[in-house]
Amino acid sequence: MVIEHVPWSDGKRPVTLAMMVFLSRWARRLSWRETARVFGTSWECVYRSVEWFVEWGLAHRVLTGISAIGVDEIFWGAATGARRF
Repeated sequence: MVIEHVPWSDGKRPVTLAMMVFLSRWARRLSWRETARVFGTSWECVYRSVEWFVEWGLAHRVLTGISAIGVDEIFWGAATGARRF
């Protein structure tokens, strides 16, 4: 038995890495259902692509060098409404 690494795929996923990135980027502009319809795939394929891309982004984020985070406004939401201070 021979097992080979295929660099354009991740595990047993039915779409390539490039397609997952492509679908994820379009899913930012269109609804996931519309993305699936336009590119001829399933809603679940778009969902899994977005899920993979978010996980990849979190694993590769760089937080070194951040020493402070600034906040312009405080927005506080309540069950009955929202208040802005």
